[in-house]
Order: sequence, then C-alpha cells, then structure tokens
Amino acid sequence: MVPRGTGSWSAWASGLAFFLAGLFPLFNADAYGHLAQGRQIIALGRVPEIDLFSFWQPTPQPWKNYEWAYDGATWLVYDHLGANALILLKCLALGGLGYLLVRLSDRLARGVDLAAPLTLTALLLALPVARFRFTTRPQIVGLLLPAVLLVGIAALYEERVSSRRKAWILAGLGLLHITWVNAHGSHLFGVAITLIFVAFSLRTSAFRWMIGLLLLQVAATGCTPFGFSIATDAISHVLRPEYRELVVEWAAWSPKDPLRLLAAPIVTALFVLTAMRPVTRASRFGLAYGVFCVLLSVMAFRSMRFVAHQLLFCAPFIAAGLSQFPGFSAMRRGAIGLVGVAAAVSTLWMLQTVPALGFGLGESKREYPWASAEVVEEGVEQPRMLASIQDSWLLMFAVPSGRLLIDGRVPYYGPEMIQRVSRSFTDPRLFADQLSGYDVNTVVIDHTRSDHIVATEYLSSREDWALAFIEDGHSLFVRRDASTGDRKSTRLNSSHTDISRMPSSA
Repeated sequence: MVPRGTGSWSAWASGLAFFLAGLFPLFNADAYGHLAQGRQIIALGRVPEIDLFSFWQPTPQPWKNYEWAYDGATWLVYDHLGANALILLKCLALGGLGYLLVRLSDRLARGVDLAAPLTLTALLLALPVARFRFTTRPQIVGLLLPAVLLVGIAALYEERVSSRRKAWILAGLGLLHITWVNAHGSHLFGVAITLIFVAFSLRTSAFRWMIGLLLLQVAATGCTPFGFSIATDAISHVLRPEYRELVVEWAAWSPKDPLRLLAAPIVTALFVLTAMRPVTRASRFGLAYGVFCVLLSVMAFRSMRFVAHQLLFCAPFIAAGLSQFPGFSAMRRGAIGLVGVAAAVSTLWMLQTVPALGFGLGESKREYPWASAEVVEEGVEQPRMLASIQDSWLLMFAVPSGRLLIDGRVPYYGPEMIQRVSRSFTDPRLFADQLSGYDVNTVVIDHTRSDHIVATEYLSSREDWALAFIEDGHSLFVRRDASTGDRKSTRLNSSHTDISRMPSSA
C-alpha cells in the first residue's frame, strides 16, 4: 500500500522542487524591460497610453501595455526590496504551481493513492526541460494562474461541493481573471480552458457554474485601462505566423534547438494517449482535461513557449491514468523509491543545464551591455539608440534618459519594422539609411555575433562615429556630435580606434 499522507507529502515535495528549480539569478533582458515599464508607470502615476521609450515614429504612438500590472508590481518590489525579493516571489509562485499540479491528480484519479507520487515523479523528470521558462517574467503568471483556474473548475464540477462554496469559488475565479488580464496576455488561454470545460459540462450540474465562469471571464477581459482592445490586439498578433519567426521561443522546434525540447513533448503526448481511456471514462472533468492535454500537445509542437505548459499540466493526467492500470498496482509499495529515483535523475540532469541559468540569488550581468549603458547615461546627450532586440530590452532599463529605435515589444512595432532593423546589421546600405533616417546617435553592437560584423566594420570606417567603449561582448559606438562633456565623454571624443586592436574587456 502507498503510505498514508503520500498525497499531501507529494504535493509539498513538488512545491519545494519547483521552488528550487526557479532559484537562479535575475538575468533575462526581458525582465529588465518589464522593470523599466513598471518604473515609468510608477513615476507617471498612471498607465501611459502612448509610447515614451522609442523614436521609430516622428510623434509618440499609441501603445497598450498588456502586462502593466505585473510591470508596476515587480518594479515596486525591485525598487524597495531588491532583486532577491523578486526572485523569491517568483519561486513562491512556482512552488504554488508544483503543489497545485499534484492536487489536480487527486481529482483526475478519483482518489487513487498512487496518482500523487506518480505525478511528483513525472514533474521531477519534467523540471530540467521546463526550467527555461522559469525566468522572472510575466510568463510566470501564465504558468501559475491556469493551475489555480483548473483547481477551481474541478471544484465546480464536483457534486459534493455545496452551492454556497461554489458561489465563492466562482467569485474568486472572476477576480483571478481580472488580475490575469492585466498581468499577462495568456489570459486568452484561460478563456480557452474554460470553453473546453463548458463544452463537457453539458447536461451536468456543473454547466450553469461553468457558464457563469465564462461570462465572468468575458466581463473581466474589459476591466483594463484599455478596455476590450487588450484582448482583440492580443488575438490579432497571435494569429499572425510572422511573429513566430521573430522570437526564438515563439517558434516551433528546429534542428538548432536542444533535442530535449522536441523529444520531451513527443514522449509526453504518447503518455497522454496511453492514459486517455481510464481518466476520460471516470468523469466528465477527466474527459475535458484529456482534450485540454491534446490541445497543449498541439500548442507545444507549434511553439516552444508552450513546451513547459504541456510537460507540467499533462503530468497529473498521465499519472492519474497510469495509476489505474492493473500493472501499476505492484508498484504501490515502491512509490517512495520511484520518487527517489526520479529526484536523483532530475538533480543530475539539472546540474548539466545549470550553467545556462545558474543557481542562487543576485543579478547576473555577464551577457548584457551594462557598462556601455553606464557610459551612455553619463556621456551622451539625448541618446537615440540602436541595438539588437535583446540588448535594447536591457538598455530600456539601464539608460533611463535614452530612446530606442526598437526593443523587445515586438507586437508594438510589427514584424516588418523588426525584420527591417534586424536585417540592417548585415546590409551596410540599409544600416546607413537607418542611422541617418532615424537620426541615430548611439549604437550598441554585440561583436560576438557573426551577423553584426558588417555593422561593426561600417561604424569603424566612419569618421563621424567613434568607438567609445568596449566590453567582453559588446562595443559602443557614438556619433561624435552627441557627447556632453561629462567625465566619461573623453572616450566619446577620442580619435578613431580600430576595433580589432581593442582589448577584450574594459
């Protein structure tokens, strides 16, 4: 027999594993872009309706910040308590996700004790693959809130739950969706989940509650500073395939990506099919959840940003199905041992992927142009900056006085603008046209990238541009008429220097 309390123990162990998996330094450029947006919101005392970060148009353009609530809240935490507090809050959210996923397996397995440790086993094995989505960004909202929603829906489907309690749950899920709508664009995913469970609640007592939830979600979608347009805009860019070509994690798997991001979704989809019959026959909730798992598998194959969703949210379904197979009954005595093996495998696997994300607290500043940003902030008057999308996200935060030609807000600029600017780094004529046409006076080059060589050589050959600063991975070029005379401007006014002769760090 499975030891008593294994369900509770498995849920808490899962929460701890998720907490530890998210414990790595703040480093992602997207995080700093959102912090910059939050800093602006708090400084203005309102959510701006026009863009104040870029200069790609002669006059400021309308801009809808889908994540304004997340941005403002995280900036307040970062500003008052520091990066470590922000990381720990993210880890707590991930811990809650791990706990809820195991609890979902209880509902799917209809009380079969083995489901909880099997879910924990599956989640431990999934963590090394899913960890790349655990960065300090609004997507954490898109991981935690679907789990909360599914637990709430499970209660609405449960006949033994009183009507009064269901009413409170329904109200809570409505408030949850207001938060979701203002924190992350994945709120549309929440509506899709509800639609699936509405369809399978027909002719059951859960139907009226699910219809009520759907209506509350629709109403909540309009509870934003931008009204319902925050949803219609999100739908329009989701339906455009060009966007998947611009951002790596939005695209489908390709041979240049790690093989685990293809193999893991395939294995998970096969296990979903294996577990389908016992779970879907047990309840309408299980049937709807099975359709949800199929949808997640399709989404994971179309875009790598949904790989983590598929691996994590399919785990309870797979465990619930396998726990009801006669052949697994012999494993009941070895449930704890199975979890231990999975934990060991996960730990060893995680150690191999740690260098990419690190482990612990703090801020990792190795890969981004922090030093160049400091030079620009102190030595360039009204910087009008051109850099890659990733570097621009960081510069948005690190150079408060600057403006950017493009940055990480890809839907705001549109695919054509992003593609044109990105392509200019490899085309000297297009690059020159953009520098003059947009009156760019500051360029940050990632000189470790082969596709930035042409732009680097072009700027190095121009007498009106100076190589102002060079660090391990980046070179800063500033137009000679842009320096201010501050203490660091002597670098900006120095004579031209061949970049090939510069040291690798400053």
